[in-house]
Amino acid sequence: DTSYPGGAINGCDSVFILHLQVIPSTVTNIEISICEGESYMGFEEAGQHELVLTTLNGCDSIVSIDLTILPTSMTSLIEEICEGDTFMGYSESGIYQDVYSNIVGCDSIVNIDLTVLDSDDSQCIGTSSIDIESHSVGIYPNPTIGELNIKIEDNSLTIPGSFIIYSKDGKQVSFNEEFQVEKIDVSELISGVYFLNFRLNNDKEYWFRFIKI
Repeated sequence: DTSYPGGAINGCDSVFILHLQVIPSTVTNIEISICEGESYMGFEEAGQHELVLTTLNGCDSIVSIDLTILPTSMTSLIEEICEGDTFMGYSESGIYQDVYSNIVGCDSIVNIDLTVLDSDDSQCIGTSSIDIESHSVGIYPNPTIGELNIKIEDNSLTIPGSFIIYSKDGKQVSFNEEFQVEKIDVSELISGVYFLNFRLNNDKEYWFRFIKI
């Protein structure tokens, strides 16, 4: 409290007493992650941002935002299949786009330029689809963002030995001699089409085509 003496109109003292209350401003720190192409409270770039708002009592309310931009990803595939085959569910020539979620939860866009070759094309004569339709053995998810699971519904089948992963042009890109589990880590592969080869205890060789996004 502060007193301010002064003269009244009749010459006597006149005292004013001021009751001053200082209301502090508020500061709020928040960390936010958004996907590339999105915005948060009008901000679209990574970094430190500050907003000054007004509280109900008229004082400043400062919001400090630590904004992180998570990447989206895009994969472009040019594929040829023989008539009667399918690729990612498509069986007709055309341009397709599928949207998945990548490892950070943002969009992973797969653009597909698909050509269906006639059955009498030289690339199709004497060949068949490399994808195996098996009720007892399969792989999932496909496309994958980092891990392949091997589905084995026949309890008599096990996974001894090794697996090999080939790139689309036939180069060996991954090999494991002690393959004993039903999960394969492919997170270090770049986006694209690959072929997985392994053999089970029934001495049968299995080939699967998968897409890493």
